[in-house]
Amino acid sequence: MTRTFWLVLLFLSACSNEAALDTRDEMESLAVGASVDSAEPSGSPVEVSSLLSRGEGGQVPERVRIGYLKLANGQLVAKAMRMHESAFDLPVEWYGFETGGQVNKAIAAGELDFGTLGGPPASSGVTQGIEYNGVMLLSMLNEVEGLVVRSGDDHSTSHDLIGKRVAVSVGSTSYYVLLSMLEEEGIDPQQMVLLDMTPEEAVQAWHRNEIDAAYVWEPALNRMVLEDGFVTINNKEMARRGFPTWDAAVVTKSFALQYPEIVQMFVETECEAIRVWMKAPEDTAKIIANELGLSAADAVRIMDGTGMITCADQILESNLGTSRSPGRLTGSIYEVAEFLKKNALLDILQPRRAYDQFFTQSFLENVRRED
Repeated sequence: MTRTFWLVLLFLSACSNEAALDTRDEMESLAVGASVDSAEPSGSPVEVSSLLSRGEGGQVPERVRIGYLKLANGQLVAKAMRMHESAFDLPVEWYGFETGGQVNKAIAAGELDFGTLGGPPASSGVTQGIEYNGVMLLSMLNEVEGLVVRSGDDHSTSHDLIGKRVAVSVGSTSYYVLLSMLEEEGIDPQQMVLLDMTPEEAVQAWHRNEIDAAYVWEPALNRMVLEDGFVTINNKEMARRGFPTWDAAVVTKSFALQYPEIVQMFVETECEAIRVWMKAPEDTAKIIANELGLSAADAVRIMDGTGMITCADQILESNLGTSRSPGRLTGSIYEVAEFLKKNALLDILQPRRAYDQFFTQSFLENVRRED
């Protein structure tokens, strides 16, 4: 049997004997920002540390602080299975966020070592001078994010949104995709009322009938669909039109400089979580359902709408490429920054080189390959 199978089997066995996190309470905390789950190293049977090495005499931090987004990706698998705790043999503090903008603020304030965010927040962060680098892709956003409207309204075309109240998290992947769609179809965003809301805030406004549409991601997206909504377009269709969206893991430059061996272990472990996602989808769905407070069916549906790229494929030219030959997606950081400046979300731009050097592929290049 494969190592991935045993990791999942041992995790699910351990879960039956320990109380699960109250993920519904965690979800409620999203409206006010971040939640924290401080996890000490456990005697978990998931011994990822035996697969990784920090190296002789390497420096060790007192603890590792990871900021994650409360959405479905392999990082939730790593969190639930305590993979990083086992790999680092150090205390790990997990901070949950609803948007990449919130992650940017936490990193800028020196509150995180690792974080998760999408392309637009990354472009904004580089422009602001936040000292971090992307180290890998965590997911591609497909049907998991989209534009939801009310079933009783006439929204056969995007022009039907003119004059309507549309909720979107400004500066997020949703905002970038929504504005890209409007620009493609010749619609001025000022012809509608755009309201800056997190997905959770949008759900509540939808329930109170205060908005007519919203561009949001799961699980908020489906909650609105269940309240008389339907999705008119999603990120998969927008990727087909030339606007791919993704979430990436980032690390602060100071942490990577001081603890490169920990960063390598982090990437190795996240790659293992991706393997679990891809090789054991049914067990992964149980983890996602537990972490996000979803039904098993909803977890499967969300997983189906989330694209996952193996770490071996991430360094292909079509994705991040290598240190010597950067891939296509690395150029999108600057392109999105230009778009955000054009739409008055950024006042200035940094030199092109700052955006092109956002991703560092060296850690992915050093990941041990597994078939």
